[in-house]
Amino acid sequence: MKRLLVGIFLLSSVSSFAQTFKNELKVHVITPKYRIKWKSPRSLSLTAGINSLGNDYAPIGHFAVELNCENPNKFGVKSVLTGMERVSKKESQKIVLRKKLGLGSLFYNFDGDLQGAASTQKELDMAKKAGRLTTVTIPTSAQRCQDALNFLEKWIEHGSYTIYGGNKDVKAGEGSGCADFALEFFLIATSITPREDIMVRVDVPEKLIGDGVDKKVPMYFWRVLFRGKWAKKHENSRQYVTPDTNKVMDFIYKDVLEYDKNYIYIKHLGLDPDTTLITSENFEEKRSLIEQNAQTLGSYEKTDYKFSFQYDLRESIEESWNRIKVNK
Repeated sequence: MKRLLVGIFLLSSVSSFAQTFKNELKVHVITPKYRIKWKSPRSLSLTAGINSLGNDYAPIGHFAVELNCENPNKFGVKSVLTGMERVSKKESQKIVLRKKLGLGSLFYNFDGDLQGAASTQKELDMAKKAGRLTTVTIPTSAQRCQDALNFLEKWIEHGSYTIYGGNKDVKAGEGSGCADFALEFFLIATSITPREDIMVRVDVPEKLIGDGVDKKVPMYFWRVLFRGKWAKKHENSRQYVTPDTNKVMDFIYKDVLEYDKNYIYIKHLGLDPDTTLITSENFEEKRSLIEQNAQTLGSYEKTDYKFSFQYDLRESIEESWNRIKVNK
């Protein structure tokens, strides 16, 4: 039997969508149909293009977050299911072509939104049926759960959800993609920086980055086809960093036992992996142990977010909460 090497552990007796702990974060990861290859601009563009055929609901993968707290916030909300998304994937594709963004699409500010709970659940159901979904449950404390809700409150009040794109200052409310958004909740719940091997870091050549205003990338497709490497050492470039859905899955599958794609993360609780393996026989005993340790977590040390960005709201604050909340 394969030994568990890190703090993600098997949860074998609970459904992906059932609440397991009094206060918990669930990160739902949807992988693309075909693995995105980041080896070069050419491989990235080709694999992303193939995944985009047929109007797939998650062509490059998707991260969604589910937060379940024992206490409601001032809006009466204690459970949410959401994620960052583009308002229109089709319109985004048109913008990339019309404005000749090239790989500037990795950094561009697309119209974003918080995905509603109902549409998020629909995508998760489809992904689960297709074998493309993995859910990681992260137990945390009542205080950390409120810290996460408070971060989401600022995200909504500052209109940060209206900006979708990569390499944004999430902590300042600049906007984000779905992966960076989920990562911020993970940090609040655990105070742990994810392992480097789940991240993608590439140096994108400036000559392939359009800004949508003055700088365009003509003949982008053909230039990328002949681009077999990222920026050279002394070439002007911009670094792009993001968690990758398939790399996250590689990390999980490598270090845990698998059962119906249900996992629980406890590394942040300081528990011994040899004594905390959950089975159907000892589930209640181990769940109580994890719950006790989770409740000892104090406030997230960076909970006082200083949002320096403010955008026009697309709807009232109450409407945003109503769209993403889950009644349990």
